[in-house]
Amino acid sequence: MEANISTIDSVLDVPQPSRMAKVRDTVRTGGEAGSESKRTGHVAWLDGIRGLAAFYVVLGHVYVELDYGQARCLTPAMNLLTAWTKHGHYAVAVFIVLSGYCLMLPVARAPDGQLRGGAWAYLGRRAKRILPAYYASLLMALALMALIPAMRNGTGTGWDLAIPNYTPKILSKTLISHLLLVHNLRWEWIYKINPPTWSVATEWQIYFALPLLLLPVWRRWGLVGCCSAAVLAGIAPAVLRPGRYDLLCPWYLGLFGFGMAGAMITTRTGGGSVEEWLRRKMPWGWLTVGLALGGVLAHCGMAGKAPVPQWLVADTLLGVAAASMIVYCSRVASSMSSSQARPTLYTLPVWIFGSRAAVALGGFSYSLYLIHVPLLSVAHHAMRCLGMGPWGRLLTLYLVVVPLIVAASYGFYRLFERPFMQSSRNKVRRQRCLTERISAMVGSDNG
Repeated sequence: MEANISTIDSVLDVPQPSRMAKVRDTVRTGGEAGSESKRTGHVAWLDGIRGLAAFYVVLGHVYVELDYGQARCLTPAMNLLTAWTKHGHYAVAVFIVLSGYCLMLPVARAPDGQLRGGAWAYLGRRAKRILPAYYASLLMALALMALIPAMRNGTGTGWDLAIPNYTPKILSKTLISHLLLVHNLRWEWIYKINPPTWSVATEWQIYFALPLLLLPVWRRWGLVGCCSAAVLAGIAPAVLRPGRYDLLCPWYLGLFGFGMAGAMITTRTGGGSVEEWLRRKMPWGWLTVGLALGGVLAHCGMAGKAPVPQWLVADTLLGVAAASMIVYCSRVASSMSSSQARPTLYTLPVWIFGSRAAVALGGFSYSLYLIHVPLLSVAHHAMRCLGMGPWGRLLTLYLVVVPLIVAASYGFYRLFERPFMQSSRNKVRRQRCLTERISAMVGSDNG
């Protein structure tokens, strides 16, 4: 992530004694991990975007809990206060763009443009990163169903969508589809057991498209060809089979491609290249604002009025906006002065995304996304059993339950995410040390 410099490695980490300087370092390079960011290209505000998006999804599902089924209790005043939180679907679109950006980043920086270790090694790393926490969240949801009768029989809330059909044949198919991450392919599976995991299945399937389709097209036809292939392959199911695959959002493949394009634009240089021209000439800030407004208008104006899914157009516009925002933030972060003590309108997005709270939340945002719905449903069911009124439930969910879920998500992260992340990082460090030692030995022999 950079703008006027050639690689992310050039982002500075200048230690300062003051508290404000520590905040600046967090915004620019990843806080206390600044030295590591020089080697890995990690920048903190990317985690901040991910963390804020995950938190918005949680707030949106609180709204769903209060506005669904028999438990529906939102008064006009309550709806006015909370309606802004109900569009969590679009935060998932941001996740997909971030995924494309982060996975393309090392490829775009590599001289040979190849995945480290090849396609199988890449898929192995993705499996190690995604699957342990995913399977643990399924076990947690199933355990709650086994222990709490209402969680398996019906609560009158949005959780009822998660309750599977207990007919042995249907139940076995539901479980197998979740184990294989194909439960997003059929309506009777997609929201069962743990509803948010439909997007995990969609993203997992997109991972295979990177080495099989998108990278070969990119190497042959460049950025434009790669984005075109991603968009066309993504919208084809929605156009050819209207309504059949809309729930799994196959057009997310195009959003993933937009994220890849962002990585190419922020890292690849060369005289006269498309990426170089786009990085220097496009008004990324205004482009972000314009595309975001277009996405909002598409969401508001297309409901039931277009031959294509409303989400397809809105997601696509907001996906390009998210990619533009990432490019904009990279330009801003690379140009921020180390003596700049206060944010300006120009630098405000990077300061917000790079804030300590946002970055910390982003560190375990995947766990937060995986486990928040079952825990919200248990808490809301308990409040209804206690006879709490609408305002009491709303305030308790937002002010008490959500912070507790954030804390529980961090514990889940420590158990089921972090161990697998650390082992991968340690392996990379060992490989790097071995390479350095071999190079030193070869150099001494030549000397």
